[in-house]
Amino acid sequence: MSMKLLAGLSFTMLMSLFLVMSLGTSVMGNQPSKPAKDDIPQQLLPVYRAAADTCPGLPWSVLAAIGKLESDHGRSTGPGVTSGTSPAGAAGPMQIGIGGEAGNTFADYAVDGTGDGIADAYNPTDAIFTAANYLCRNGAQGGADLRQAIFAYHHDDRYVKVLQIASSYAALARSPTVRPTSPPVGKFVGPNTPSYQKLTPTAKRLYATVVQTFKVTSIGGWRAVGSVEGSDHPYGRAIDVMIGYPSAQGRVLGWRIAQWAVAKAEAFDVKYVIFNGRIWTRSQGWHGYRHPSDACNCNPTLRHDDHVHISVRH
Repeated sequence: MSMKLLAGLSFTMLMSLFLVMSLGTSVMGNQPSKPAKDDIPQQLLPVYRAAADTCPGLPWSVLAAIGKLESDHGRSTGPGVTSGTSPAGAAGPMQIGIGGEAGNTFADYAVDGTGDGIADAYNPTDAIFTAANYLCRNGAQGGADLRQAIFAYHHDDRYVKVLQIASSYAALARSPTVRPTSPPVGKFVGPNTPSYQKLTPTAKRLYATVVQTFKVTSIGGWRAVGSVEGSDHPYGRAIDVMIGYPSAQGRVLGWRIAQWAVAKAEAFDVKYVIFNGRIWTRSQGWHGYRHPSDACNCNPTLRHDDHVHISVRH
């Protein structure tokens, strides 16, 4: 960075840059701040976090800041955001090059975040996971050189703006006045709970895609003790997607989610799916399910009438 550029930066921008360069990612909290919750679309916040989790050392707030700078999280009406390309050849909400001056960066780093078999630069989940992969492979892995990774993404001084936005998105991890509240056991009230944070990367990616695809927000995850021997919940390898039980609409939604999970079994390494007294396994397909603790086979939770259980293998 040149002295001329430094001289033109505001005091706030310089302080943001100094903190990140001198302290690394530890200055950025893992929890989203109020400005982040107010600005980032609800369905994209868990996607940013799940994508960042695939690259230890990459703060989710940096990834989200890039999404903000590039397309206002997909809300921009500029060229190339939802179709076509920018004048430089960038495409999608993360404005990744697919040709022209920007080069075909997407082809080199593409990630199928949704698990539909297609990596699409215009799909927010695919684009965010691809951006995380790019940053990871260009310096963010292990926090080795976050500044270089961001600079590689932009090739100009905008990385300072990225750090400034990221700083506003992340609640400071060292605030002595903030006291965490105890979340409901086994329920997501957002991704700021142990039940989310202790999921495996594959389970987190599954969770983010379920939220993005079905717009559901009440999901159970990790818990210390499972309801049956061999449960995947204590290992962070399972999610419970709550539906509107006992409504007919809830049952329809539940089967949509269950059938979708089966269709995406390879993409998300699905082990088994349980819903509405039925279980799908890789070896037997769909067949009857009965919880060992439900003698009458009439408990809606043990029958999984009120939620879809999805376990992954890793």
